[in-house]
Amino acid sequence: MKKSKLLLGFILPIVFVSLLVISCKKDKQENVTIGGDTDYAENKVGAKSTGSIYMNGTSVSNQVQTTVVENSSGIVSVQFTGKIPSQYTSLIENFGNKYYKDRYTQYKPKYVDANGNVNVTIKLINSSEGVAYVNSTGKQFVVMKYDANVGDKWSYTKKNGHDVNFEVKQKSTTDDYAYGFMNIKVVKIEQTVDELGFTKIVYIGNHKFGLVGIEINVEDGTVVKLVR
Repeated sequence: MKKSKLLLGFILPIVFVSLLVISCKKDKQENVTIGGDTDYAENKVGAKSTGSIYMNGTSVSNQVQTTVVENSSGIVSVQFTGKIPSQYTSLIENFGNKYYKDRYTQYKPKYVDANGNVNVTIKLINSSEGVAYVNSTGKQFVVMKYDANVGDKWSYTKKNGHDVNFEVKQKSTTDDYAYGFMNIKVVKIEQTVDELGFTKIVYIGNHKFGLVGIEINVEDGTVVKLVR
């Protein structure tokens, strides 16, 4: 029987557009890496997944899709396509122009067309141990470790010299997180954000189902939640 682990099917469209500059920077050091089993159906070339986006608890989209376009020794290249929800477009534009100006104008057309359609491909490790982004030099940027315990911390130093810090804030001992028609145990890992306009990102994962949610916290109090 083929093993299965769900890969959150819309990580990048909102994370990328909102955290554009973060996504374009490279890490110069890694303190934590993951290995583990990557033989999952969701890592096979051609595998597709979709998901939903919520703003402050209200659903705004469920039409973002990922497609695995390459798998090289467990490192998968995932193409993210979809349309930025109309409810979010003005927030993105105002935010990008307010904080990033020329940088926002420079990078946005590479990934978002004039109609708000996103088309981005990134590399990930989606394994039995966790989830990590992989940069252009092959180094990992781990965002989820299923065996981590509350209080565990790790960090990466970015090209600009700033540290990105991760801390495990919660690990369930009972099935207390609503997932579809059931409850599951989860690990919640909080990432500090050193970019203007954001406060933190929370990654939510389960050892069996993978990365099941992301919460992006904006300084004005807006919470964008991505759920599988």
